[in-house]
Amino acid sequence: MNKLTHLLFGCSLGILSACASATGTVTLDNGHYTEPQRIDNLLTLSQLVTHPALPKNIWWAGAVIANQAATEKAEQDKHRILTRLAACKVDASPKQAVMLQSVIDQLKNIKVTGRLFTPLDPDAVRSLSGADVALEGEYQLYTRLQPETVLLMGALSAPGPVKWQPATSASHYLDSQERLSGADLSMATIIYPDGKTTAVPVAYWNDLHREAVPGSIIWVGFTPCADNEAGKLLQDDIVSLLTRRVPD
Repeated sequence: MNKLTHLLFGCSLGILSACASATGTVTLDNGHYTEPQRIDNLLTLSQLVTHPALPKNIWWAGAVIANQAATEKAEQDKHRILTRLAACKVDASPKQAVMLQSVIDQLKNIKVTGRLFTPLDPDAVRSLSGADVALEGEYQLYTRLQPETVLLMGALSAPGPVKWQPATSASHYLDSQERLSGADLSMATIIYPDGKTTAVPVAYWNDLHREAVPGSIIWVGFTPCADNEAGKLLQDDIVSLLTRRVPD
């Protein structure tokens, strides 16, 4: 756990005694509550993830905790990415402009949050050094049931959820998809539910078996605007944004 993560969570464990009066309030979102559910007066993350008010059998691998400051940044990042994609369309060919508009529409339709990248599984929070961070201020905890799908996104003919299949490589999910004009034909990125990512070769000549777990995103990037440093950064920024997506 780095210093930035500790700062985002508030008081570090090392100075907890100096700010014992500071507590966290967490709003729960499981996708079904009709009214906001809150847990107040939390000192540490372990108190949250073991709290009896939480739903049973939480899929912790896909749970997301966020705070407002980081959420505002995520929303700003999304706006900047959409602006850059719109600018990229200006010099694109007609077919590539269609592809870029599809990417824009996909990103517009996702909700992002200020995800704090820290373990949430109760066993990990209790056992990993530095994982039981202090809570101070307002947070949101998003929990969902484990899905049975993988989400395909990017420069594809039919982006959307597809049924997850065990022992199946990322490239297999893309076999039934037509790549749109300007799509990256050789690489894709798997974004796992916990926010970790891996780039994986998916072309017939470089295919590498990498499996996507349920709830993963398989992102197919594009080549327009990617031939310079700013364009490559745009691709990285999109992947980063997808790690902060609110789960369905």
